[in-house]
This record gives sequence, C-alpha cells and structure tokens, in this order.
Amino acid sequence: MDILKRIVAHKQEEVAAAAQRVPPDTLRRQARDTEPRRPFFKALERPGPAGVNIIAEIKRASPSKGPLCPDLDAARTARAYHAGGAAALSVLTDRPFFQGGPEDLVSAREAVPLPVLRKDFLIDAYQVYESLVMGADEASVATVEIAGSEPDTEPGAGATLGPEPREIGGELVEYEG
Repeated sequence: MDILKRIVAHKQEEVAAAAQRVPPDTLRRQARDTEPRRPFFKALERPGPAGVNIIAEIKRASPSKGPLCPDLDAARTARAYHAGGAAALSVLTDRPFFQGGPEDLVSAREAVPLPVLRKDFLIDAYQVYESLVMGADEASVATVEIAGSEPDTEPGAGATLGPEPREIGGELVEYEG
C-alpha cells in the first residue's frame, strides 16, 4: 500500500475513533463556542517587511524524510517565526506520519498573534470542526479519492473556519457563524 493510501486509511480510523469519544453533534456545538478566528487570508493580502508574505511551517517530521525536529518547541518556534516577519503559521497536527499534534497548534497560537492554519490530512467534515475546537483559523482540506470512493464531507464545511468567503469544491461559500 502506498503512503497516501496508508495515511487515508489511518485517518478514517482516527475519525471513527474520535467520533466515538466526542459525537459529531457535540463537537459542532463546541466549535460554535470557540473564540473568534484570526483573519488568515487578510494577513496575506499585503507584502510583509521583506516584500513577501511567509506562511511559516511548524513541522516535526515527514513520512519521506523522517524526523526533522523531534524536540521542537512549537511556541518558541512560533515566536521566532513571528519575530522574523512571518505573516501566518502552518502547523502540522498529524501524529503518526508527521509526529505533530493538536498541542503544537494550541501552543503556537497562544504564543503569537498570527493566524494559524491546521495542516493535516482532513478527509471528513468532523476534522474541520476539530480544527475549530483546537483553535485553527484555517485548515488545509485534502480532497482525496481512492479506488472510486470519496471522503465523507459536508458541503461548505470548510467555510466554518472563518468569516472570509472562499471557494470550496467550485462553489463560493460564506461563513454563517
């Protein structure tokens, strides 16, 4: 089995287990009660001090390269990126393949005023709500098709991450929070 299929299979198991611990309706209610999102796309509109905008990534490992920074302190790294002029952060939250976790996103977001993107293999609307609950301002939503099946998604689910209109699956959707 190739790496992408292994990751998606694991994510399907991960989502099923998470939904057993916290039912989807409960998670959606928790997501509605989160603090306001920081404007991720607005932070990228104008060039930063160096003339470009940087989305700085907090990443412990990768499936192909192995450990990159196993002892990473996400808060300290976020502060260094902020001091260096980053416009936003991207935090890997996948544990088995990237050795990250929600705690990396939480500590990075608490350390700096920058908007934070949750970077993970999000294959289900449940994970979009998880992203909100953990404090993500945006999330990278992977559209994956394996052997003719499509991920379980909810139309417009990604729009719940912020007040900015965005295109999801070819449709422009607006935040309705």
